[in-house]
Amino acid sequence: MEKCIIFTLLCMTCFFGSAYGLQCYVCNEDHWNWGNCSANIEQCKNFQDSCVSYVQFTLPTTFHARGERHHKISKGCDTQQGCLKRQNVLDTSVCGRTAYDDWACVECCTGDLCNYFVTLGSTSVSARIWTVIAMSGLTLLYLVDRI
Repeated sequence: MEKCIIFTLLCMTCFFGSAYGLQCYVCNEDHWNWGNCSANIEQCKNFQDSCVSYVQFTLPTTFHARGERHHKISKGCDTQQGCLKRQNVLDTSVCGRTAYDDWACVECCTGDLCNYFVTLGSTSVSARIWTVIAMSGLTLLYLVDRI
């Protein structure tokens, strides 16, 4: 009886956990990846299936004597299709990540809170996949134990 209750609770956790939409970090033109960019979390709308990070390295809009460049980081929710369109609009040669030239990059990922880091190659494996794998394994263990 206890195993049946535990199994039911695990199933409910799995299904209710995946019923909620994707979560992404959100910020707008921050100069650093900590602070707002790593603290503000947004629950994406149901049709949004991707987290996006936009990183720009450019001269500041106001005059500085040394003309030092700085980062602008924006993050949020988007659709995978919309994120890919943003990537295509930016010429991939522009995303050079050099210290001497202006550049801009758009990164897309599909896991909960996957846009924490602003480096190319963010994880695209959704956390929901691991939940389904774990639940499948627990189900098999439960069924084998009943036999």
